[in-house]
Amino acid sequence: MGINFSKVNYTYAPQKKKVKNKYILEDINLTISEKNEFITIVGHTGSGKSTLVQMMNALLVPTTGSVTVFGNEITYKKQKNLKRLRKNVGLVFQFPEYQLFEETVLKDVCFGPKNYKLENPVAKAKEALSSVKIYEDKYEKSPFRLSGGEKRKVAIAGILASEPNVLILDEPTVGLDPQTKKELLLLLKEINKEKTVIIITHDMNALWEVSTRVIVLDDKKIVYDGDKYTLFKNEELVRKHSLDYPDIIKIMNTIKEKTGKDMDVYKENIDDAFDELLKVFGNE
Repeated sequence: MGINFSKVNYTYAPQKKKVKNKYILEDINLTISEKNEFITIVGHTGSGKSTLVQMMNALLVPTTGSVTVFGNEITYKKQKNLKRLRKNVGLVFQFPEYQLFEETVLKDVCFGPKNYKLENPVAKAKEALSSVKIYEDKYEKSPFRLSGGEKRKVAIAGILASEPNVLILDEPTVGLDPQTKKELLLLLKEINKEKTVIIITHDMNALWEVSTRVIVLDDKKIVYDGDKYTLFKNEELVRKHSLDYPDIIKIMNTIKEKTGKDMDVYKENIDDAFDELLKVFGNE
């Protein structure tokens, strides 16, 4: 089933029929599957990224058109079963660690499954914490005494404990040091083995490392929806929509330009890039 947008327009303040609406998103048609996509949504500030994902969770509803989430159709006039819908689509806001509120880590993560009246909420909370590599020695600690990276993991566990089918994260790597960012991306890859993960980000390195699909928003519309390789091989598209290249592509392009050697610059990681350079320069 998944998530489907059909002819969706959105404005924060719908006008009367005789007055033309100023839409934040226009003519959005989009389908997201339930399993194993890793989608990155990019676009300049104000392009509608957060608005788009909040409609996936029915925190916002379309002004016109419809959003269908796991069989539950949401329109401006039809808004039913929203609690069940929000359980299916877990949304982790930017800086989620600031939304922790309980006196212990375990109580905080238990809140979601208890709110949705799931069976064995404590067991679900412990399983979610284990999946983000937060273990028993931290359960009774105050979440406010954890490191920044640990707090973010606990916040993600709080969403995972409710067993969503899709996990959405808004700027999950912002404010993290390089090692914690690396650990978080590896964690999201593991989660992606079981469910679709969607992230909003300005971090092209994160996009390049994890994405199987990229959605680019610009001027209120989806201007690209496809794989990352096709996106970054289209220089005109990258330039037109003010995107940047991942660092590894920049480095490989610089080596290619300086040496005049023909090589594949679109390598996902350092090891693959090194192997490509060995292949090109190995006999010199």
